[in-house]
Amino acid sequence: MKRPITMVLALLLLAACLPLTAAVAAAEPADTPDQASPAENGDQAAEPSAAPPENTPDDLEPTQTPEPTQTPGPTQTPEPTAPAGQAVQLRIDDANVYEGMDRAWKDGYVPQVADGKVTLVLPLVANGAIWADRITVTPALGDASGSPVQVKNYQKTFTLADNPVNVTGEEGETVQTVPSYLVRFDLPLRSDRKNGTYPIVLDVQATDDSGGQILQSFTCYVTITDGKKESTSTPVYGGGGVAPTETPVSDPRVLVSKYEVSAAPVMAGEDFTVTVTLKNTSEESAVQNMLVTVTEESQNLVLKNDTSTIFLGDLKAGGTTQLELKYGTDRETPAQRYAIHLAMEFDDEDAMSMSSSGSVTVEVAQPVEVELAPFTMPGEISAGETVQLSFQVMNLGRTEIYNVRVELDVPGLSPNGNAFIGNMEAGTAASQTLNVFAGMKEGDERYGWTSGVARLVYEDASGREYTQEVNANTNIKELVIAAKDTAEEQAEEEKEQKQALQWWVFVAAGGAVVAALAVTLALRRRRASAPQHVQK
Repeated sequence: MKRPITMVLALLLLAACLPLTAAVAAAEPADTPDQASPAENGDQAAEPSAAPPENTPDDLEPTQTPEPTQTPGPTQTPEPTAPAGQAVQLRIDDANVYEGMDRAWKDGYVPQVADGKVTLVLPLVANGAIWADRITVTPALGDASGSPVQVKNYQKTFTLADNPVNVTGEEGETVQTVPSYLVRFDLPLRSDRKNGTYPIVLDVQATDDSGGQILQSFTCYVTITDGKKESTSTPVYGGGGVAPTETPVSDPRVLVSKYEVSAAPVMAGEDFTVTVTLKNTSEESAVQNMLVTVTEESQNLVLKNDTSTIFLGDLKAGGTTQLELKYGTDRETPAQRYAIHLAMEFDDEDAMSMSSSGSVTVEVAQPVEVELAPFTMPGEISAGETVQLSFQVMNLGRTEIYNVRVELDVPGLSPNGNAFIGNMEAGTAASQTLNVFAGMKEGDERYGWTSGVARLVYEDASGREYTQEVNANTNIKELVIAAKDTAEEQAEEEKEQKQALQWWVFVAAGGAVVAALAVTLALRRRRASAPQHVQK
């Protein structure tokens, strides 16, 4: 009984194992010489090996897997290139107040700090054309660990625009505009900023119309007063007491409160002196070890002080001190406004180093040299007569003059306006004529000698008017109408007398001819009536 059961179990086990064996056999490829490898069929890429397998033909090289091809990036469009030339220069418009400023640069503008940010305003003007009327400005914050500004990329591009200046906000006021590049940055401040004055350099890049590169830097000084104040030691209080509360004290700032120039304007070729008044704006803190460094934006201004770095020492709270700067100019100095920059470095009462800056402006003008050439004035003019006078003006200076004209002011003479020439370039001459009518002088003596002036009038580029006067004298002859009529009558009478004389001469000549004819006829008649004597 047990044996048949055992056989039945063996048969069932064999039947269960047969399908599994067939499945495994179907899954494994047959290892026959006629079956092609995956590499030969091309269905799959074979892995490269150091040596080819034994069943690979000698002429079949191992297939290398190609490296993936990198997709090229987008093509950069090149910026247009300006034509080659000489670069122009940018300068600060320090005379006007722009939006975001509480005063002009020449009056000690300081960037405003409020609401966790500092606002920098830098108005720039160029002395020539800039390509595309745009500049690129990048703030350089210096050491990132010590800067009060959050370190980021703040580069911006600014364009030329007519920016309003000196706006007071009054209704109906006339808003003035200045074509300028108004550079403005609103820089966020760090929460752990410390009190002090920090320089921020604004690097400017541009290209002028001739292709010249413009690379300039302008420094702004930011004063932080709402941050943490550095302390050299940590106070320790004993007895479990509460640390006393300190009243915050604002840091001192030194600004240019006012300045005076010995001449306004300064004539090119002359020396001048600038007296600058510096003021400590803090009413509680003094400054010490103050050092002032003077720089000029133009080489035409030559500092005649012994050095450009001047030590002024201490300045009490709320106090002022004066700085005297002596300068010279040459004859070729162009007529324009020049800025003189002052950089102040000092320590507060806690020996913390601080700094500030300011600037003053000096106007230089070219001297005007104009002459009225000698002109011819008639020695005498008959009353009622009109004469023509010619005037020549010479511009001997280095600058253009405007609205040039000559006026004649002589009693008894009436010009028909003035001899207007107009504008004259430097080193040129021009002429103009003037018709003058001779009349009578006022007063008892209406004729005779009269004396006056020929007045040369002209203006410079700033609209300032100049005059030169040259004496003009002549003699006005009296107008004698009766004498003129008598002379005409005499001439007419003489003419009539001549005509009458000619008539009587003709009559006399005719009478003489008639008489001669009568005598001749009478003689002939007598001869005819006389007896004839015949000779035998």
